[in-house]
Amino acid sequence: MKKSEIEISIINTDLGFQILDILLTGDGIIKPSDLKNINLPDSIDYTQGIIINGRGPIWLYAHFVHLLHISAFVGVYDPRIGAVIVQSHKSDSYIVGDIIPNNVILKFINKNEGKKELQSNIVCFVGPPHSGKSVLMNLIRIALKDEITDDKYQREFFLVRACPDGEGNWSSEADQKNVKILRYKNTFDDNFVNKVISSINELKQSKKLILVDCGGKIDRYNQMIFNHCTHAVIVSNNDTSILEWIGAIKASNLKILALIDSVIDYSSEMISESPPRFKIGKLERGLNNIQIIPVELLELFRDLIA
Repeated sequence: MKKSEIEISIINTDLGFQILDILLTGDGIIKPSDLKNINLPDSIDYTQGIIINGRGPIWLYAHFVHLLHISAFVGVYDPRIGAVIVQSHKSDSYIVGDIIPNNVILKFINKNEGKKELQSNIVCFVGPPHSGKSVLMNLIRIALKDEITDDKYQREFFLVRACPDGEGNWSSEADQKNVKILRYKNTFDDNFVNKVISSINELKQSKKLILVDCGGKIDRYNQMIFNHCTHAVIVSNNDTSILEWIGAIKASNLKILALIDSVIDYSSEMISESPPRFKIGKLERGLNNIQIIPVELLELFRDLIA
């Protein structure tokens, strides 16, 4: 496994704030013990505001907010909504709770700025409940780390959870006996779906590959989300269900990226090419075995972010 390192740089703007840009390289994992070795760049201007940008655990962000507390204000950039101000000492500037819009921040951090319009590939993972959709998507997320550059993985790739089942990536890493106890299922309603759609629309301004983990029903809520995607991966444990989901995907005019036959026993093979169809076994939460991802399937995703 590659050792994790953190790169920190300052991006200057002419809008009264700087952007503290962080990039986790190597395996992308930072340990709490690494905090004592973090030094802020000398080019920070504490008379301005500071916006923190980049992926990292919540405690890393908390540490940066602490280190930056003497600056005019501190914000945290969330590509789904913009930069959220979390601390402020200047009442004539941004105050806590303000949001600096995405289009303002992206002028400075979007490496695609000034080039041709970014073409985002938005892939929804669909299929019946308990077929392994979320597990497969998480395995692809892990496997892609070794297939693309650290910069591209951290800045151009994003996962959206479009089902309020409370089972994010943490549920693949936690003790499986505790997952059902700790998860919190929210309400699948218009408000939730509209937030998901808003997130997708904001993310596609800066992300080249977005994976969307959808719910296990063919209904108007999922159909609304499909309408904002470009591709689909259908994961199912029976042929009848696959046909039903193909119909739902075609109704939203999406390209079928792959069909996945989810089976109980270990399997990892491509069984047809057009559309690409794979048989994958042991899509079980907690195993985290990326070896079951066929090379041909991973190549499909690598091509979408190339």
